Amino acid sequence: MKKICMCALLSIAISGIVPVAAQQKKPVKTAPPPTKNAAVKEESAVVKDEVKVAKAGDGFKNIAWGAPLSSVRGGILGKMVYTDEKKVIVSRDGDIEYLYGFLYRDPAITGSAGGEKEAKADASAVEGRLFFVAIRFPYLGLNEVRKKIQDTYGPPTGETIKDNQGALVWDSEKTTIILWVDRYEKKPFSRKITYVSKQMIRELENYRNEIFNSAEMEIIRKLAP
Repeated sequence: MKKICMCALLSIAISGIVPVAAQQKKPVKTAPPPTKNAAVKEESAVVKDEVKVAKAGDGFKNIAWGAPLSSVRGGILGKMVYTDEKKVIVSRDGDIEYLYGFLYRDPAITGSAGGEKEAKADASAVEGRLFFVAIRFPYLGLNEVRKKIQDTYGPPTGETIKDNQGALVWDSEKTTIILWVDRYEKKPFSRKITYVSKQMIRELENYRNEIFNSAEMEIIRKLAP
């Protein structure tokens, strides 16, 4: 299997766009997973009823990649608990948390190619546009979550798992799905799935190149995990 090529970029992208205020909101409870037979029974029930695997076409569920934040608000899953109106919407449905991330091109930094008058006439030109959705849920056994995704999309196209920690990836034409893997008591568990727009990731890279010069970009690449 080929290695995931965008995990490092995604981690930097997410850390860069999600405001501190959003990160400080009450997180989904992710206590260490239960063990023994009780864990197997509980995992099966939660995976069946709670972990929603979206159809990954040109977007997430019924929302297209690149959709402006204002239009995404009405189509999110669960109940909205936070938004900064520019880069992020956080919603919850029971123990599941959804983080909708948006690429926001700050006109104060990049300027407007068409001038101030044109920018005001077209609000979507500066409004954040959807480029990833992350789903967090209580710890579940990796095999349970992997099977649910695999039943929809087939075998993973890549992985970076080592010592029961890393990620599995399902790569399609317009969307990449990443199932993150955590090690607990030497066994693989999962608590997060991320859906990413491949086109928007390329736009994010271009935006970063507008903000940072080549020397600064080289430093950023060295900081990538």
